[in-house]
Amino acid sequence: MAKLKKTLEEKGDIFSPEDFLEEEQLIAQMAELFIKNDVLPQMDSLENKNYEVAKNLFKKSGELGLLAIDVPEDYGGFALGKKLSGLIAEKIGYGGAFSVSYNIHVGVGTLPYVYFGSEAQKQKYLPQLISGDWIGAYALTEAGAGSDALSPKTRAIYNSKSDSWIINGEKQWITNAHIANVFVVFCQTNDRMTAFIVEKNTAGVSIGAEEEKMGIHGSSTATLILEDVVVPSANILGEKGNGHQVAMNILNLARLKLAFSNIGTAKQAFNFSLSYAKERQQFDRALVEFTLIQEKLAEMVTSIYASESAAYRTADMIDQAPTDEGITSLKAFAMECAINKVRCSEMLGHVTDEAVQIHGGYGYMRDYDVERLYRDARISRIFEGTNEINRLTIAKNLLHKHSSKGITINTPTPLHRDRNSQFIELGKE
Repeated sequence: MAKLKKTLEEKGDIFSPEDFLEEEQLIAQMAELFIKNDVLPQMDSLENKNYEVAKNLFKKSGELGLLAIDVPEDYGGFALGKKLSGLIAEKIGYGGAFSVSYNIHVGVGTLPYVYFGSEAQKQKYLPQLISGDWIGAYALTEAGAGSDALSPKTRAIYNSKSDSWIINGEKQWITNAHIANVFVVFCQTNDRMTAFIVEKNTAGVSIGAEEEKMGIHGSSTATLILEDVVVPSANILGEKGNGHQVAMNILNLARLKLAFSNIGTAKQAFNFSLSYAKERQQFDRALVEFTLIQEKLAEMVTSIYASESAAYRTADMIDQAPTDEGITSLKAFAMECAINKVRCSEMLGHVTDEAVQIHGGYGYMRDYDVERLYRDARISRIFEGTNEINRLTIAKNLLHKHSSKGITINTPTPLHRDRNSQFIELGKE
């Protein structure tokens, strides 16, 4: 027993939300109050595509420091780690579609500069992004390149005379499209994908009409149109031909951030359901007194607890991992991030479905928030890589890890990406 105790002490404790420091909890409370006092009162305006309201909310969140959690101090950020970043995303998850806009901005809209940007790019873009003066977006998906995201038709042709690139193509379903100031755009360059920084005010950049979506009406989603857009070589993000590293590695952290947001929204749905079950009377009894309703509430909170535990453990593992130029954690935890994305998005689908069921007919009416939560939740199983793609990522990384330990597996070794797969295998890129 003494030996076991020593081993456990050497391994350290597994992080749980109760381990957050008082200062970290205060930051989370600030995010919670921001949603309560600034976002929720504006929900109708956001749902009706009032872009100025969304922009003002970004400026306010920037003033509060909520956009700077993941950004190094050298560029005005706080570098407070993935656990606190996750906790903030959880609290922002109460903010409906604004949480989608927020997560895109602080995730794939900002982190590419943090991990892959040159010093000049970091100095130029990060201060504007964390202040909320500029809003970021990520342009990867195309009409014919969804799950096969590494096969874009958007092309960038090099002009040696001006040391610039001419970009033509369209990027589909771009979150924050109508409010963004700068896009990370992925293009084919000589049969290899390259990431470019494209500012919205560049000649040839235009935005299509808002998509008519099932849910998340309060976030802008539209097509980014690029017609003979000229960008200098200085706007290449990372290295030419290595856009796949930017795309997939940044998506790893985006998936974890989405998981935290899903946890927050699930807690919101649970709280709505519990309050309604206490107040609603049927057969002269409160709904909460019926054992079938109690069972639903128990299943909801059990699912939330399990998802929360896994997500915070993963974030702590990333925070504790040694880094190599800041990107080791992006590669090493691809499987865990995918696991959390799948688990939390499906948990949210279950919880919001049960929330509607507990509300009965009222849950189907737009006067009740659970109706919106139910519609908004559905996209979480699709974007940031469909859950089917994420399950393949989990399986391939799992098999690779086991094969490296000498276990016989009936799959090619080493695993690699071909034209039919979008995956970056651990340590192979």
